[in-house]
Amino acid sequence: MQIAVAIALVAQLGSLPVIAGTGSRPLLAQARDQVDRVTPVSRDTVAARQDKPDQAPTAPAPAPDKQDRNTGFDPYLAGWSSEPTMEYGGLMLASVQRVSSRLLGGSAAGREHPGLAAAWEIPFAQFLSIVTHEVDGHGGRGREFDLQPRYGLDILRMTAYTGTLKPPKSRDEIISISGAGTEADTVLANRLLADFARPGGAEASTFALAAFAKLDLTLYVSITAEPNSVTGPDFLTQFHEGNDIANYLVARQAQRRNGSLDDLWNQVSVVDFDDPLLKKNYDAARVAALWNALDPMLIATGIQYARQHLGGGAARIQVPMLELGGGVGLTAGTRAFLAPSYVTRYADVYARVPFGIGSVYVRDLDSSVARTWGWGASFTVAPAGSRVSANVTGERWDEPRSDEYGEGRRGWNVCGEVQVPIGPRFGFRLTVGRKTAGFVPGRPVPEGTYAGVGVLFSPWK
Repeated sequence: MQIAVAIALVAQLGSLPVIAGTGSRPLLAQARDQVDRVTPVSRDTVAARQDKPDQAPTAPAPAPDKQDRNTGFDPYLAGWSSEPTMEYGGLMLASVQRVSSRLLGGSAAGREHPGLAAAWEIPFAQFLSIVTHEVDGHGGRGREFDLQPRYGLDILRMTAYTGTLKPPKSRDEIISISGAGTEADTVLANRLLADFARPGGAEASTFALAAFAKLDLTLYVSITAEPNSVTGPDFLTQFHEGNDIANYLVARQAQRRNGSLDDLWNQVSVVDFDDPLLKKNYDAARVAALWNALDPMLIATGIQYARQHLGGGAARIQVPMLELGGGVGLTAGTRAFLAPSYVTRYADVYARVPFGIGSVYVRDLDSSVARTWGWGASFTVAPAGSRVSANVTGERWDEPRSDEYGEGRRGWNVCGEVQVPIGPRFGFRLTVGRKTAGFVPGRPVPEGTYAGVGVLFSPWK
């Protein structure tokens, strides 16, 4: 079980082989303006009021974006799932983010000045995104491959890293681990942003974590030097120092050329900058990074976070949608992943209905030699205000032919999840799925069944 994974990141240091590095504000001012003001009342009005002595004046309803800051908090999760534990591990870290925001935001200063929430939500979200990257990502695949991962901090460089006590058994494992850090962050970001599209939205404080996790892939690719004869020395330096993207690209080249596993593991492989596929793989990663960042859901939810949460103190926010009437709305999203033999880019369409949220996607799988396509659909029954939810997901794709692994395979994945309350403060979550062998974001590599189980706790409800 992966509980309190944030502690694991700072608990182990050492010289290891580096893989990769609203509540409405008090109206005191307005009240003072009303002192000594007397509004004349007619005799008819007085008589009418005497006829209805028990009728109390009705207070105006708060605006939708001015909900009470101390209401609408999502439950916290502690659980276990099949390795690599990316989704459950990320959701547990999101619970940590919400707890910290709840405790700090509940102060008098936090209630009076909701914009102060950025002072703790943003830096803490950045830290938790790093934990997700290392522990759920690189560490998750490392645990799946039984490599006994360990984590550390480089204080001088202000970076975190993941190492293993056992060496990998294949180049394929190195490729998977190299891309797993950004994979875990993107899996978490997609889950959190999809929750904001549900009826009733989600707790606002998790947006900062969703944003950092979402942009992890984009930022990593943007700082990676292009692998060519001009910027080659910079690329080699990044490869030797454990840059995720550089390691991913070199590992794919080594897989194509049957390169030395030991040299690749020790980050001393000879890199051929004249390899056209090395440049094509790099270009595909750059396109994926840009596609990942241009996410309409991310941008729209960010505006709501700043306007309603930081500006108005709203405890919950919902992504704006194209409203079609009757509680039905549409929005779109993008995401991308680095798979062992291809780069894949998703285009998602979300449809909100009064009792839940549905989505469909299409994606391309680009190996730089061939391109194929995949599709998927998901629906979550989650009425606003209900503690019961259920989800079913189905996916289908064709892997492209690649120089790393030859002819691709057909693949599919099906998954179901249910969340039910157990008493007023506790709940239970169960996830069960089955997939073919191969890459599915956040899921085990081998063919078979995977599962997750968790306990939900709502201390403030």
